[in-house]
Amino acid sequence: MKVTMQRNKSICFILPGYSYKALGGYKITYEYANRLAECGYRMTVFYPQFSKNCHYSLYGTSAGFYRILKFLVARILRIRWFPLKNVKEILRLSYSKKVLSRFDVLIATSIDTAFNLHSLGLDESKSCIYLIQGFENWKPFLESHVFESYKFPMKKIAITPWILEKVQSCGENATLIYNGLDFSYFSLSKKIEERNPLEICVMYYERSTKRFEDSAAALEIVHKKYPNLHVNVFGVFKNPGTFPEYFTYFKSPDRKLHNQIYNNSAVYVAASESEGFGLTVAESMICGCAVACTNNGGFASMVTDGETGLLSPVYDVNVLAQNIIKLIENKDLRIKLAKAGNENIKKFNWETALEKFVNVIEEK
Repeated sequence: MKVTMQRNKSICFILPGYSYKALGGYKITYEYANRLAECGYRMTVFYPQFSKNCHYSLYGTSAGFYRILKFLVARILRIRWFPLKNVKEILRLSYSKKVLSRFDVLIATSIDTAFNLHSLGLDESKSCIYLIQGFENWKPFLESHVFESYKFPMKKIAITPWILEKVQSCGENATLIYNGLDFSYFSLSKKIEERNPLEICVMYYERSTKRFEDSAAALEIVHKKYPNLHVNVFGVFKNPGTFPEYFTYFKSPDRKLHNQIYNNSAVYVAASESEGFGLTVAESMICGCAVACTNNGGFASMVTDGETGLLSPVYDVNVLAQNIIKLIENKDLRIKLAKAGNENIKKFNWETALEKFVNVIEEK
């Protein structure tokens, strides 16, 4: 569906600093920036390296300047993990009212950027949007700060129903816009019926909320029953050197390899305690994996237990392991869930997301 509105606005996405590693929230932001640029909007991404809400240690300060150096090197060498097209980038040490006042529309992409944008006190002619990609009650923010941010005088976008419910619970409202998925990047290339049920894939991530240790513990239970189990692990971090022998780790796989990992696996496992959406679950479903994951708001927006995947309670390693075993032992169930998930995930398309996003930008 093509967007047909007149587009003459300058728009700036605000990200919480430059990241030289692939991150889901950044990927969604970059996708919107590229697609809005194609619609004719003048697009910019703004990276403030330091936030007013954080007190930086020597290590934190050094890390911030290291990210700045990475940004400058990447720009000079034209190396980046996500290509931007007709999108400008501005990097500053901190938030600049002078710089941000230039834009017609300003879009906060996290709780930190929402607080900082609100504190600038921009005049009312500026349209501010808060793209809420998760319930971000992690340091330095508390749950009370999250709900406070929902009350800021900004248009709000929630990416899943559970986030929308959080916003509504404090008397505010938001537009529900599911993340779009790139069906040209990921695709199903190996028949679901032909996959080895003992080939599993999982993402390694260092943030504690991803609960990789729970995925690993569940897979260890499965391995004790099936010694031929093989786990394909991918991530953007250095191999920690603690993986068991039946794990194979792929650091920052390119498009071809990433597709191969998903397509060569029968089951995708994820144990996060909280997710705004859960891009890797969606990607695995596009590629034909049956999904065994935890029942958090983000995953549950894509996975219905027993219909498009299997859900287990957060932190319950034993139930997660039993769900994986169920998919290994019951071929018909695994094929049924994988095919249903592959079909269901097609509704998360960029055409629909972009049209709704533009409606929010243009509404008075």
